[in-house]
This record gives sequence, structure tokens and C-alpha cells, in this order.
Amino acid sequence: SGDDANQPTGVQGMIRNNIDSGMSFYNGSNWITFEATTPPLPTVTLTNSWRAWDTASFVNGNNSCTDVTGGLVLGPYSSGSPGAFFYGSFNNVAGNKYWVMNGGGSHARRAGFNRPTEFTVSYWGNKPNNPGFNSERGIWSFNALGTNCIRLARRNDTNTQSLRIYSGNSAIATFADGINLNTWYNITLTFSANTVKTYVGVQGGSATTLVNETTIGGAFPTGVTNNGASGFWVGCAPNYTGMMTDSWSSLSIYDGVMPQSQI
Repeated sequence: SGDDANQPTGVQGMIRNNIDSGMSFYNGSNWITFEATTPPLPTVTLTNSWRAWDTASFVNGNNSCTDVTGGLVLGPYSSGSPGAFFYGSFNNVAGNKYWVMNGGGSHARRAGFNRPTEFTVSYWGNKPNNPGFNSERGIWSFNALGTNCIRLARRNDTNTQSLRIYSGNSAIATFADGINLNTWYNITLTFSANTVKTYVGVQGGSATTLVNETTIGGAFPTGVTNNGASGFWVGCAPNYTGMMTDSWSSLSIYDGVMPQSQI
């Protein structure tokens, strides 16, 4: 240990505390100072957020839910509306606000926005029951079906409760969800150019768990059209089948891949 003036003749691999410039090592010909760096966290921006628990979002007589970032409204239903809630009900007990999905047609659709190329979707729900044997229920999707579809569903595979991810309307991953009945849970999916990571956490827990990581050979679809079966959907599988029975309290979309430490 010492200053620049009494720096010794180096031996390759030697490490020294230089009180003038910091920790140093000798690489065989020169003394090199270690550089302390902290990699910056990825930039993640909230683009859409529907929150039944938030008075800024759960408004209009409690029969609709407004995106707090851009004002995109889910419900009330009207023919031709770009944002509509079909056959939905809601629970508005003080401090306990959420949409109740009835499993018989209840779902939401929102057209009129563009999906980021790399993105994160975070969803809060409560699962009252499991799908029937070898059947599934849609949670959310960009485009209900087709080549530009990206979808998350809950599935019962041979009596194992699973999550299933679709890309381009083809299943790319199926894995156990680890979610108990009648428990509020969070599912967060992050999509980079060709990799999706799925994290699950439960209300009251201190952390979220990475439950699946899937990389595909190409890239995820990038188009989100806003007509017909397109746009963004909650609670519906293709062709208006596989309707969800979960209650949901919020769903948020982020521009960018959120690191686990921020979920």
C-alpha cells in the first residue's frame, strides 16, 4: 500500500492499494487501476395501466376502467366502441375493487394504441377455480388470434394447472403456474426481441419468482391492428371461447423489459 511515488516494480498479477488512484494491478507491463462501475438499470416506461383499485382509473359510475396514462377506456359497452367491456360485472366494496369475470362471455377489448417492440405486461388476478380437463381460459392477448397474436392463458393439462404463452397463434411454452385458488396473484411477462420471461408472485409475498424462460428461433410478432379480432384483449381466447373466470384488479403495459428487481 502506498502512493504513486513508492510504487514498486510490478510482478504480473500483483494487486496493490494505491492511495493516490485506488486499487491497482500489474498486467505484466503496466500498473492498471480497477474501475468501479455499476451497470444502469434498463429504462422501462409505463404506457398503459387499467386499475380497478385506483379512483383515478375505476370511474364513470364504476362501470368502466380508464387507462391512467393515456385515457383509453375499457367499458361501458356500446356497439362499435374501440374500448368495451362485454357482459362484465364488478365488485366495488370499499378497499376491494376489481372486475368479476363470469366465464360466460365476460371480456374487455381496447383498440387504438400501438404495442412497444420490447415490452412488459403485469397482471393482478384472483383464481376462483381451475379450467376443465384439458381446457384453457384467456388472460390477455395482443390480437385475439392470427399471425400477430401474442397471448397468455391459464390451462389445465392432465390435471396440472399451467400457464401457456402463444406467439403468432402457436403455443411456445406451457408450464405449471404454482397459483393457489382464491388467492390474489401477479403474473408479469417480459418480452425482448426473441425471449419471454414469466414471473409469478402472490399477495403478501416479498418477492416474485421466475417460473419460465423461453427463447424462440425468430422474433415475436410486432403488428397490432385495431379492427375485427385485433387490438388488446382481457379475459378472452380466440373466437370468443375460453372465457376467464378470474377476478382482475389491474393490468399494466410497459415499454421495455423490466428486470426482476423492479417487479
